[in-house]
Amino acid sequence: MNQIRLSKRLIKDLGLSIVKYAVIAAVMFFIAPAYHEYGHLFALKALGGDGYIVFFFNFSSLRSMVFSFLFPSGLCIPTEMPDAPYADLLINMMGGLGCGIMYLILAFAIGRMGKERTIEGYAALLSNSLIQLFYATIETLQAAGILTRRQFLDLTSLAIMAGFITGIYISKYHKHLKKLATQQTHQPALLNKEAQKA
Repeated sequence: MNQIRLSKRLIKDLGLSIVKYAVIAAVMFFIAPAYHEYGHLFALKALGGDGYIVFFFNFSSLRSMVFSFLFPSGLCIPTEMPDAPYADLLINMMGGLGCGIMYLILAFAIGRMGKERTIEGYAALLSNSLIQLFYATIETLQAAGILTRRQFLDLTSLAIMAGFITGIYISKYHKHLKKLATQQTHQPALLNKEAQKA
């Protein structure tokens, strides 16, 4: 009976932590494209060009409308390209770089709090930051003509997976989960107390 109670508590705590991480990571992942495109637009205008962002909204149903406003996505459309050297490469790079740095700053701000209850947010932001930084590199290589469209798409998928895995590892979120499991499976005092009650 004691082991069953501990197992239920273990599953609950681990489950809540994983769900919290997954929700924060998903939200950050889906709102990233909007910030990403503003990074492109900022670089475009900073280098002397001009353009605008087109946001994609789906009005086919109420659910689609809500989803579109919660998780905006768009595309930076240049109307005037700057004459600056390597402008195209810099503009392509700044989307992921700008968004990645913003998430990185937020991640380290949360990480400095030093509280275990913030570990899920820290790990989620760090994961998304790395995804954007990896993507910035891939996007720049494609703009330089080094990658084909197929290679670009394949590497984008790898960047997403690598970002999440690396973020979890660097943030030590995996150790947090292990600690939760260890704390609840090695509690002789609690077991003895429960046994006495039984």
